[in-house]
Amino acid sequence: MKRPSNFVETLNEFIGEIKAILDLVEDFSNMLEQSNTLIETSRSKLRMEQIHEFAFLRLILSWEEFLERTLVLYMMGKKSAGGYQLDVKVKNIEDEEIAYILLSGKRNFDINRDYLPYLSDPRDVKKIANALFHSHCYDFSDLDSALFDYARYIRNGIAHRSPSSKENFRMAVEHFVGKKHDCAPGELLLEKSEEDIMFGNYLLEGGYTYFGYYCLYFAYLAREIVYYKKSKNLCI
Repeated sequence: MKRPSNFVETLNEFIGEIKAILDLVEDFSNMLEQSNTLIETSRSKLRMEQIHEFAFLRLILSWEEFLERTLVLYMMGKKSAGGYQLDVKVKNIEDEEIAYILLSGKRNFDINRDYLPYLSDPRDVKKIANALFHSHCYDFSDLDSALFDYARYIRNGIAHRSPSSKENFRMAVEHFVGKKHDCAPGELLLEKSEEDIMFGNYLLEGGYTYFGYYCLYFAYLAREIVYYKKSKNLCI
């Protein structure tokens, strides 16, 4: 697949992926409603949880791909969608492979085989950005870092069954809904906040599921990175 060559394409691809994920969830929900007479309520609920788990994994993967692509573009001296160019410490990088070598620290980095291992932790992303740029737009706050941690705990709760994964997932459940009981990842993602909530540094309207809040949150952060400025566009 051809990689986006500029920030507008990169943002549009990521936002398009979020919309596709939301459409998938909505289509599946509508399908279950139409076949409600044939499917037991408990089975229907389980399937909704499972499709949200799958959709969340896809969301996290898409976010990490977005981060990787924007880091590469900034390393190559590309201007942001808002016309800003980061001050790269290593000048005149025109080769994408060189950009990946610097971002990964691996001389034999293979674009088609390897990946940047630190994308799931904003503290590591910020550390790499500090090393490679004089100033940058990856200055994630402690609140952002906490939300990324909980997203990782939810993702690992879906993908793994190890004791550490289960314990970390319980921390995410307690943070979001204040419950100290067994709860499936899909069940947590379907929980709603009827009141406005602080999600990281952002005040978001009530009425969304936590899956929906993460979709909004990542879309919001993506616009900030691509335009290199705070955005008031709290929508997808």
